[in-house]
This record gives sequence, C-alpha cells and structure tokens, in this order.
Amino acid sequence: MGIAASFLVAQLAVSSCGDTAVHPTPGKILAVHVKSDGTILIDGKVTSFEQLKSDLVALSKEGGTVRYSRDNPTGDPPPNAMEVIKAIIAEKLPVQMAVPVG
Repeated sequence: MGIAASFLVAQLAVSSCGDTAVHPTPGKILAVHVKSDGTILIDGKVTSFEQLKSDLVALSKEGGTVRYSRDNPTGDPPPNAMEVIKAIIAEKLPVQMAVPVG
C-alpha cells in the first residue's frame, strides 16, 4: 500500500473512531465495494461515483454506517477506490472495513 493510501486509511480509521466504533450506530448500513477494475458496487449493484456521493449524503443524514470493501485489499487500490474513501471521509460516516470472501 502506498503512502497516500496508508494516510487515507489512517485518516478514515481516526475519523470513524470514538463511541460509534465501540457501539455501532443502529442505523442503515450501506455496503460499498470497489472491484479491481474500478467498478463501484452499492449493496451489490453497480453504481456511478456521482450516485455513490449522493447516497453517502443521504446515509449521513440518516445516521448510517458504511461497510467498505474492495477486491485485492492487500494490493494497490484502483485510483477511484481512493476517491471513494475520500467521499466517505467527507461525509464523516462511521466505517466498517470488510474483507471480501471468495
């Protein structure tokens, strides 16, 4: 993982810490996954980056949580994966980092 990616992950972890890290918000959970080719999925369905940002704004208003994952989590992320992380941070949403199965 590059320095920029490490910094953003660290920033994401810090921004999602606090009481919500220990006691998750009982609101909606939005599953966001970035495939290795850069395709963005929300709750398993392909979406655009603009739609993702809109959904994150709505989720923030609902007091929800993002469950984030991406293909090949130990390798370098596709460029738009970093943009997805930045969009999540911008909305100050709590995040659960998930490792994709299979």
